[in-house]
Amino acid sequence: VSPPPTAPWWQALLDAGQQRQLHEYEAALSGKAAVALELIRQAVRSEEKVLLFTQSLSTLQVLEEILQRESTPQQGAAGCWQQGLDYLRLDGSTGAEEREKMMAYFSSARCKVRLFLI
Repeated sequence: VSPPPTAPWWQALLDAGQQRQLHEYEAALSGKAAVALELIRQAVRSEEKVLLFTQSLSTLQVLEEILQRESTPQQGAAGCWQQGLDYLRLDGSTGAEEREKMMAYFSSARCKVRLFLI
């Protein structure tokens, strides 16, 4: 796992295992992440859609790591959240045409995706 471009300089000194432990530790300590996860769970139970805005790519990465350990609304305990199936992700590397498609799909009535990470 390589650090995101906005990572602190010292993260480049950690090996992949240490970086994974750091992300897990940060996620476990983050009250904001716990609140966000509970809000997502409640929204999914209520069949609501969630737009979750972040300020950094590293925050998006941590949220995705948390979701990958959570049971998915589509598969229950049988699987974890999967990008494109259970959630969408938009960041600065997403092209304009793809952004338009993702926004139109998420807004449509046929969309079963409940979470859009931005």
